[in-house]
Amino acid sequence: MDIPTQLQNVTRNFSSWKKNVLGRLEDNLKEVKRKFDRLELADSNGSISEAEIVELGILYKRHSALLRQICTNQVLIKID
Repeated sequence: MDIPTQLQNVTRNFSSWKKNVLGRLEDNLKEVKRKFDRLELADSNGSISEAEIVELGILYKRHSALLRQICTNQVLIKID
């Protein structure tokens, strides 16, 4: 395989990875933020349940994990 074809393949694979992996992480992060907003609104109104408080704690942990994964992937992109 010649070098231009190899470069095209690498570029295509990288674009696909970026869309499928990084895009999925960013979509998950948006979903977590939507849930945050809903629960934090309930908390500010004083109408948050015990189960929702537990869910909020889980969301904070998931949010942190997603941010770490996104940052790690962005570093990998810059290294490549």
